[in-house]
Amino acid sequence: MKVPAYLFLAGVIILFICLFFMAVTTAIEVHTLGNRVEDALIASGWAGFSKLDFNELARRKEITSEQSRNITLDKIAARTVVEEYIRENLKLSGSNYPLSDSFIDEKSKPVNIQEITVFNPTDLPAVCSKGTEIRITTIHIVVQIPARIPYLDVIVYFEKHVDVDVATFYKN
Repeated sequence: MKVPAYLFLAGVIILFICLFFMAVTTAIEVHTLGNRVEDALIASGWAGFSKLDFNELARRKEITSEQSRNITLDKIAARTVVEEYIRENLKLSGSNYPLSDSFIDEKSKPVNIQEITVFNPTDLPAVCSKGTEIRITTIHIVVQIPARIPYLDVIVYFEKHVDVDVATFYKN
């Protein structure tokens, strides 16, 4: 029995539409995960701004202008706090695996904290690893998040870069 051409064409169109919507849902899911991770990293970066270098801060006389608001952070303490808050905000174990209550769905692979760099006024101007020019006190964070691509059953890592600077810290 021969299948009419219009039924074959309808089947191909329906298959194409299904594949298209599967790709769109996957893209939306990965984008949403990226946004949630970015929010968690920004909050973690803000926590790093609690670790001021008080010796350097005591030397300044004026902090009323936008330029002189460029604070100096204790690099080691800020990095430690940011790393702790990344684990807390992303709900990671001590070895960076997502815990059961984490919004990161892929629990079998660890989150890789690639970089936490504190740029103080003495380091400026600088360029972060992503190529962004840094002009004010900034904490640059890079993590790799595992994600399972539905329908393909493949685990991939996507990288998230976040720059948390003193200007956004003061605005929010």
